[in-house]
Amino acid sequence: MKDARLYARRYSGDAQPVACGDRNLAGIPAMSAFRMLDWRGGAGAHVDFAPVCPATGRDALRQYFMVKARAAEYGFDYYGGFTAGVRHLHHIFAAIFDRDDASQVEQAGALLRSLMSDARAAGYGEYRAHLAYMDFAAAQYSFNDGALLRLSETIKDALDPNGILAPGKQGIWPAAWRDRRGYT
Repeated sequence: MKDARLYARRYSGDAQPVACGDRNLAGIPAMSAFRMLDWRGGAGAHVDFAPVCPATGRDALRQYFMVKARAAEYGFDYYGGFTAGVRHLHHIFAAIFDRDDASQVEQAGALLRSLMSDARAAGYGEYRAHLAYMDFAAAQYSFNDGALLRLSETIKDALDPNGILAPGKQGIWPAAWRDRRGYT
Protein backbone atom coordinates (compact mmCIF):
# COMPACT_ATOMS: atom_id res chain seq x y z
CA MET A 1 0.00 0.00 0.00
CA LYS A 2 1.38 3.36 -0.94
CA ASP A 3 0.11 5.06 2.24
CA ALA A 4 1.44 2.42 4.64
CA ARG A 5 3.90 3.56 7.30
CA LEU A 6 6.24 1.56 9.47
CA TYR A 7 7.05 2.72 12.97
CA ALA A 8 9.78 1.33 15.19
CA ARG A 9 11.46 2.20 18.46
CA ARG A 10 15.07 1.56 19.28
CA TYR A 11 16.24 0.91 22.79
CA SER A 12 19.76 0.78 24.17
CA GLY A 13 20.79 -2.53 25.72
CA ASP A 14 20.08 -1.35 29.27
CA ALA A 15 16.91 0.67 28.61
CA GLN A 16 13.48 -0.47 29.71
CA PRO A 17 10.90 -0.25 26.90
CA VAL A 18 8.08 2.14 27.66
CA ALA A 19 5.38 0.44 25.61
CA CYS A 20 4.11 -2.84 27.10
CA GLY A 21 4.21 -4.83 23.86
CA ASP A 22 7.70 -3.61 23.08
CA ARG A 23 9.25 -5.75 25.83
CA ASN A 24 8.72 -8.96 23.89
CA LEU A 25 9.54 -7.36 20.55
CA ALA A 26 12.77 -6.05 22.05
CA GLY A 27 13.71 -9.57 23.17
CA ILE A 28 13.12 -8.96 26.89
CA PRO A 29 11.45 -12.05 28.35
CA ALA A 30 8.48 -11.67 30.68
CA MET A 31 5.57 -13.70 32.01
CA SER A 32 3.11 -10.80 31.76
CA ALA A 33 1.12 -12.44 28.96
CA PHE A 34 0.08 -15.20 31.36
CA ARG A 35 -1.93 -12.70 33.40
CA MET A 36 -4.67 -13.02 30.79
CA LEU A 37 -5.36 -16.50 32.20
CA ASP A 38 -6.60 -14.95 35.44
CA TRP A 39 -9.46 -12.99 33.91
CA ARG A 40 -12.07 -15.58 34.98
CA GLY A 41 -10.93 -15.26 38.59
CA GLY A 42 -8.89 -17.54 40.82
CA ALA A 43 -5.95 -19.52 39.54
CA GLY A 44 -5.98 -19.10 35.79
CA ALA A 45 -5.38 -22.07 33.54
CA HIS A 46 -6.02 -23.07 29.96
CA VAL A 47 -6.30 -26.14 27.80
CA ASP A 48 -5.83 -25.99 24.04
CA PHE A 49 -7.67 -27.47 21.11
CA ALA A 50 -5.36 -27.54 18.09
CA PRO A 51 -6.72 -28.92 14.82
CA VAL A 52 -5.20 -28.39 11.40
CA CYS A 53 -6.91 -27.55 8.15
CA PRO A 54 -6.03 -26.77 4.55
CA ALA A 55 -4.69 -23.25 4.08
CA THR A 56 -7.90 -21.88 2.62
CA GLY A 57 -10.16 -19.12 3.81
CA ARG A 58 -13.14 -21.46 3.56
CA ASP A 59 -11.61 -24.00 5.94
CA ALA A 60 -10.33 -21.35 8.35
CA LEU A 61 -13.75 -19.73 8.60
CA ARG A 62 -15.43 -23.12 8.92
CA GLN A 63 -13.20 -24.05 11.85
CA TYR A 64 -13.45 -20.60 13.43
CA PHE A 65 -17.25 -20.60 13.43
CA MET A 66 -17.41 -24.25 14.54
CA VAL A 67 -15.10 -23.63 17.52
CA LYS A 68 -16.58 -20.25 18.45
CA ALA A 69 -20.13 -21.63 18.54
CA ARG A 70 -19.19 -24.71 20.55
CA ALA A 71 -17.14 -22.62 23.01
CA ALA A 72 -20.10 -20.29 23.58
CA GLU A 73 -22.35 -23.30 24.16
CA TYR A 74 -20.06 -24.38 27.02
CA GLY A 75 -19.69 -20.87 28.44
CA PHE A 76 -16.28 -19.96 27.01
CA ASP A 77 -15.13 -17.04 24.90
CA TYR A 78 -13.29 -17.73 21.66
CA TYR A 79 -9.60 -17.11 22.31
CA GLY A 80 -7.67 -18.44 19.36
CA GLY A 81 -5.97 -17.87 16.08
CA PHE A 82 -4.28 -19.47 13.13
CA THR A 83 -0.63 -20.01 12.26
CA ALA A 84 0.15 -20.66 8.61
CA GLY A 85 2.28 -23.56 7.50
CA VAL A 86 3.34 -24.18 3.92
CA ARG A 87 0.13 -25.99 2.94
CA HIS A 88 -1.91 -25.96 6.11
CA LEU A 89 -3.12 -23.84 9.01
CA HIS A 90 -2.66 -24.62 12.69
CA HIS A 91 -5.76 -23.45 14.52
CA ILE A 92 -5.04 -22.99 18.21
CA PHE A 93 -7.92 -22.27 20.57
CA ALA A 94 -7.45 -21.91 24.32
CA ALA A 95 -10.27 -22.60 26.75
CA ILE A 96 -9.40 -20.34 29.69
CA PHE A 97 -10.73 -21.29 33.13
CA ASP A 98 -10.20 -21.05 36.88
CA ARG A 99 -8.50 -24.31 37.81
CA ASP A 100 -9.83 -24.06 41.38
CA ASP A 101 -13.45 -24.01 40.15
CA ALA A 102 -14.49 -27.64 39.61
CA SER A 103 -17.38 -26.61 37.38
CA GLN A 104 -15.10 -24.63 35.03
CA VAL A 105 -12.58 -27.49 34.94
CA GLU A 106 -15.31 -29.98 34.01
CA GLN A 107 -16.77 -27.65 31.38
CA ALA A 108 -13.34 -27.14 29.81
CA GLY A 109 -12.84 -30.91 29.53
CA ALA A 110 -16.30 -31.46 28.11
CA LEU A 111 -15.69 -28.65 25.62
CA LEU A 112 -12.43 -30.22 24.45
CA ARG A 113 -14.01 -33.62 23.92
CA SER A 114 -16.88 -32.01 21.98
CA LEU A 115 -14.47 -30.01 19.83
CA MET A 116 -12.42 -33.11 19.01
CA SER A 117 -15.57 -34.97 18.02
CA ASP A 118 -16.77 -31.99 15.96
CA ALA A 119 -13.41 -31.78 14.18
CA ARG A 120 -13.50 -35.48 13.37
CA ALA A 121 -17.02 -35.20 11.96
CA ALA A 122 -15.94 -32.23 9.83
CA GLY A 123 -12.91 -34.11 8.48
CA TYR A 124 -10.23 -32.31 10.51
CA GLY A 125 -7.60 -33.81 12.77
CA GLU A 126 -5.96 -32.52 15.90
CA TYR A 127 -2.21 -32.25 15.64
CA ARG A 128 -1.47 -32.02 19.36
CA ALA A 129 -3.42 -32.61 22.51
CA HIS A 130 -3.07 -31.97 26.23
CA LEU A 131 -1.74 -35.02 28.10
CA ALA A 132 -5.13 -35.63 29.70
CA TYR A 133 -6.84 -35.84 26.30
CA MET A 134 -4.24 -37.60 24.13
CA ASP A 135 -6.02 -40.95 24.16
CA PHE A 136 -9.34 -39.33 23.24
CA ALA A 137 -7.65 -37.36 20.44
CA ALA A 138 -5.98 -40.50 19.07
CA ALA A 139 -9.31 -42.33 19.12
CA GLN A 140 -10.72 -39.77 16.67
CA TYR A 141 -8.54 -41.25 13.92
CA SER A 142 -10.70 -44.27 13.20
CA PHE A 143 -10.23 -44.74 9.44
CA ASN A 144 -9.97 -48.40 8.46
CA ASP A 145 -10.72 -49.57 11.99
CA GLY A 146 -7.94 -47.49 13.54
CA ALA A 147 -5.20 -48.27 11.01
CA LEU A 148 -3.11 -45.23 11.95
CA LEU A 149 -3.02 -46.18 15.64
CA ARG A 150 -2.21 -49.80 14.82
CA LEU A 151 0.65 -48.67 12.58
CA SER A 152 1.94 -46.27 15.23
CA GLU A 153 1.81 -48.97 17.90
CA THR A 154 3.57 -51.46 15.65
CA ILE A 155 6.39 -48.95 15.13
CA LYS A 156 6.42 -48.13 18.87
CA ASP A 157 6.75 -51.82 19.75
CA ALA A 158 9.57 -52.33 17.24
CA LEU A 159 11.61 -49.27 18.23
CA ASP A 160 10.82 -49.14 21.96
CA PRO A 161 9.85 -52.67 23.05
CA ASN A 162 10.17 -51.84 26.77
CA GLY A 163 7.99 -48.75 26.47
CA ILE A 164 10.60 -46.42 27.97
CA LEU A 165 10.21 -43.42 25.66
CA ALA A 166 7.08 -41.39 26.45
CA PRO A 167 4.56 -44.21 26.93
CA GLY A 168 1.10 -43.00 25.93
CA LYS A 169 2.32 -39.84 24.21
CA GLN A 170 -0.27 -38.83 21.60
CA GLY A 171 -2.27 -41.95 22.51
CA ILE A 172 0.44 -44.40 21.40
CA TRP A 173 1.01 -46.97 24.15
CA PRO A 174 3.59 -49.78 24.21
CA ALA A 175 2.19 -53.34 24.17
CA ALA A 176 2.77 -53.92 27.89
CA TRP A 177 0.86 -50.76 28.83
CA ARG A 178 -2.06 -50.71 26.39
CA ASP A 179 -4.51 -51.50 29.17
CA ARG A 180 -3.69 -48.07 30.66
CA ARG A 181 -5.27 -46.28 27.75
CA GLY A 182 -8.07 -44.03 28.92
CA TYR A 183 -10.61 -42.21 26.78
CA THR A 184 -11.18 -39.23 29.09
